[in-house]
Amino acid sequence: MEFDSAKVIRCNRAYRRWTADIPEESYQYESDICYCLAHLIAVQAKQDGFPAYKICATSSKRNGHFTNYVSVNLRNAETGAFEEIQYDYHIAAAIEASVYKDSRQTELLVADPILFGRDLVTLKQWKQATACPDYDFHIAPLGQPLLASPSGYNIMKGDPPDLTADARRQIDNARRNIHRCRNLAAIGWKKYMPKKYTPLVSMLMRTLRMKEKQKSPPSPQR
Repeated sequence: MEFDSAKVIRCNRAYRRWTADIPEESYQYESDICYCLAHLIAVQAKQDGFPAYKICATSSKRNGHFTNYVSVNLRNAETGAFEEIQYDYHIAAAIEASVYKDSRQTELLVADPILFGRDLVTLKQWKQATACPDYDFHIAPLGQPLLASPSGYNIMKGDPPDLTADARRQIDNARRNIHRCRNLAAIGWKKYMPKKYTPLVSMLMRTLRMKEKQKSPPSPQR
């Protein structure tokens, strides 16, 4: 089936509304707050009428040792080089949306600003980007149990009383820590600065733009 570019763009615009008040600095890998971003995005999506989910890629553990990490390649904006980043786990929000031409069939689209910025991707593309095999993939509707979390908020900890307030507090703390490290580095207190990783280009949007470009008639010759 063929994607309907208008439907996909409409979903992307909604996604950008959901992230409008989340600072882009929060997308940095060093922030380590993927579960906070996933929660805020999923809540906004549900309020907009989309079936919302939390999805999670985890590391495999055999005999007490990790045998597979959630591994992604992100571009270091300082060096321009891709660097492999390993997570013990990674959580993102996902929505169910109708995105095909002349069809009501739905697709699970992932909203993961850490890996893909403000563009949605398909679940297949997300699993490829995280090198996540099926046995390390987990999904639950927003608010339902996910692994050890009764609400699906943070699979490594218990649930705070107010999930949304906690998510915003964690994001604010992460931003302050990023700025603090930068300021310390600037005056010589630290020998390093947090790397700025740029999100991958959305494969879904890139494919759609290429198709639209191919369909457009050539410019008249003068």
